[in-house]
Amino acid sequence: MILKENSIISKLINLYKKEQAFIYCIGFLFLAIILRFKSYGDRLDSIYAIQNSFKNSLQIIDLYNYDIKKVIDKVADGYKSINNESCRLRATKLEYLEKDFNEFIWNIQKNIFDAAGGVSDVDRTKSVNDHDKYIVGKLMGINNPNNTGTKGFELEQRIKEFRAKLIELSDNDSIVIKGVPLNIDQIPSNENNKDRVYNKFRNIPVVAAFPLLSKVAMDAKLSVSLVMEYLTGKVKTNKIVFDKYAVCIAPRSGSVIKGEKFEADIYIASYTSKPPENTSFSINNVSLPIINGVTKYSKIMEMSGINTVKAQANFKNNFTGEEKTVSTNFDFEVGNNANLVSTDQKDILYIGIDNPIFISPIGIDPNKVKLNISGQKGASFKKIDFNHYKVKVIEETKEGEYFYITASGKGYSDKKAFIIKHLPDPQTRLGKLKSGQVRGKDFKSYTHINAILQDFEYDVKCKVTGFNMIRIPQEKQLVKLTNEGSVYNSGCKDLAKQAIPGDVYCFEKVKARCPGDQTDRNISPMVFNIK
Repeated sequence: MILKENSIISKLINLYKKEQAFIYCIGFLFLAIILRFKSYGDRLDSIYAIQNSFKNSLQIIDLYNYDIKKVIDKVADGYKSINNESCRLRATKLEYLEKDFNEFIWNIQKNIFDAAGGVSDVDRTKSVNDHDKYIVGKLMGINNPNNTGTKGFELEQRIKEFRAKLIELSDNDSIVIKGVPLNIDQIPSNENNKDRVYNKFRNIPVVAAFPLLSKVAMDAKLSVSLVMEYLTGKVKTNKIVFDKYAVCIAPRSGSVIKGEKFEADIYIASYTSKPPENTSFSINNVSLPIINGVTKYSKIMEMSGINTVKAQANFKNNFTGEEKTVSTNFDFEVGNNANLVSTDQKDILYIGIDNPIFISPIGIDPNKVKLNISGQKGASFKKIDFNHYKVKVIEETKEGEYFYITASGKGYSDKKAFIIKHLPDPQTRLGKLKSGQVRGKDFKSYTHINAILQDFEYDVKCKVTGFNMIRIPQEKQLVKLTNEGSVYNSGCKDLAKQAIPGDVYCFEKVKARCPGDQTDRNISPMVFNIK
């Protein structure tokens, strides 16, 4: 049970329970006072003070129910499961049921107040005829022999229905059934008239009816509290249990030259074989699957020189919402003295970006390695560190032509040929969505479209420069608007807000510009069916 795992909330719950017990006892005391005043009509003014106290008590219970609902929501948000979402939905339904029931009680109180002449000119906090003993009975229908169609009869039915729904939402739990205070009052055995409405509301002064009905509202709110507490016991969380151990070797360096010392740290590491669903591992920003708590990484090394593997774990405390990231880097060297030059892409350079070039000076002083480029005027390169360079090119190579990069040092020389291309066409996206079905609510939440280079090796940003938005309703003519840039103009915003199930929205003639582009390029259209 999540509440047992959080001492602060547990203390809060216990505090509220003590407050509720006190309030409930006071409620019965108020009720006893009211029943006494059925026979003695003097000094009823003090009951208004009782009613005000009742209002304060009801607010305390409302605050408790609000806080415990927040606990259920937080657990359901943090620990996704069918069970937790079901508990959240039931708690939300409880809120609506309680609100509807107490609005009904409030309306009865208002009707009584209005029937008693409304606000008194002498005292604005009272009704004109607040001592009258017949208005309440008449309004509640104590003289109706069949009792149907009266406020008193409707109140009984509402109590029965609300109680049944409370029990249903608690899975007919025996403790809840026994503890729910909202119920129909039993008629005393010595009472000749067995009509409950008659016995409850006969000879009740107007002023005494308000706390009497507030007692019913209190029973309803306390009943909701009981079911809310039951639901907190149903939501479930995940715990991280470190149940596996491994011997780890962490070398100080990923390469060793003959005659140098090899050094490594060796230690025992513990890990969990069942990490929570929201845990993820990535290597060099690429997510990898987790099998029995372990992520395995392998790659054919095509890039000479110093390589860095960045391992990262992301996890979240689902209850507090705190997100944490732990990462570490491991550097190793891939060498081939016969091939000094390499890139992330196989023999391809792209216009408009800094193309990374690597040299592999194993056994060579990196300061004595020289880099040269040839085959295109206007191309340039910049040294980043001892074996990293960035190369910029300005135009595509023609068929049969190449761009050359040469690295040389310590008697070795490597000349590599590259072809030069424009960046590939990006894909059009609405947020992260591509063509398909989408809910109207989700569709309306977007205010711009994107151009994304999907699964591209480099982090490159392209921008949408314009598009047409078309709405095709089921029974009306289509509407077509032109938009400049990626962000909706006012016309497209209004058109998007008109989306209803059955509509079709198209984004056509989408144009974008990527780094190195001198003119716009046409990219993929999108079609969305609103459901």
